[in-house]
Amino acid sequence: MAAGLIDEVSTLICPALDGLSGVPAIFEHHGPPGSHPAAGQHLRLHDCKILEGGVVWLRHEVHHARKE
Repeated sequence: MAAGLIDEVSTLICPALDGLSGVPAIFEHHGPPGSHPAAGQHLRLHDCKILEGGVVWLRHEVHHARKE
């Protein structure tokens, strides 16, 4: 993400409860404090499907800010 090389993010959401604390978020960045690896980028929903078992598949396009 920091290099701007990702064009799409695909996320599968499974209907389950874990109840665990201290579990990392979906996206984690282990860089220096104050770094912003996704700066100038945002996600735009491209497709959404409901799969077997109630799993939801989200596909997002990564849009990069234009450099002036």
